[in-house]
Amino acid sequence: MDSNAHSAEALAIPSELMGLRPRRVRLSGNSLLGVTIAAVLLLAGIATGFFIVRKALQETQHREALREASAVIGNSEALGTIDQLSSYKNSHSVRYSFIADNGSIYTGKSEVPDRFYAGLHTSDALPIRYLPADPTVNHPAAWEQSDYFIWGRLIGSSIFVVSGLFLLLMMRGDRRLVAEGTPVVAVVTSCSGPVGRSVWFSVTYDFRTEDGTEMQGTGKYGSSLEIGTKLVVLYLPQNPQRNGPYASAYYRAVE
Repeated sequence: MDSNAHSAEALAIPSELMGLRPRRVRLSGNSLLGVTIAAVLLLAGIATGFFIVRKALQETQHREALREASAVIGNSEALGTIDQLSSYKNSHSVRYSFIADNGSIYTGKSEVPDRFYAGLHTSDALPIRYLPADPTVNHPAAWEQSDYFIWGRLIGSSIFVVSGLFLLLMMRGDRRLVAEGTPVVAVVTSCSGPVGRSVWFSVTYDFRTEDGTEMQGTGKYGSSLEIGTKLVVLYLPQNPQRNGPYASAYYRAVE
């Protein structure tokens, strides 16, 4: 640790951090962004999850109905035509049309397993299985959608929910740090700009614990800091590696 760390105490520690612990705390201005992001993630995850579950249940019911119709009724298939093929990353799909026994033309769209996609071409014939009572319920006869494919889409929505919960847990950890943490003045050793859509700068800093142990910490900050800049950091006495800049915490101590 350089000499700047030893002169760091010239920066005053806020008076609200000098009282008895655990301190009373309140939400800071930074919390509005965190709560908003967490709420958006949770709502997006729940909403998309609800939509996916409803669609998955419908697809499962249609698959079972098509199976039963195929086993009982011999004329539940028609020779359709491939109208369009599309592929994006590892996902393939086909659009098709067919004429049902009632003489009407129906269309459909289906995801295509990798092993079938290479053999499909636009304008090729494609056997289609459909419900005679409702031909809008249809699917290519050569394959079925697996349970993994139908329900696996829930993974995407669960990522939103997990991210929202993780942010709320991180805010809860911030609350403990502000309520129980020991304040100390640290010296910035590096600072890098926001990544992606983040509004936070990433800072690395050095500080000493009350017993003189030299520590290095990382955290977020709302603006760029030059190397050597002093800032107030809080750390948990029982676990000094749990630390963070006070200015960017989601909570503030109450005097």
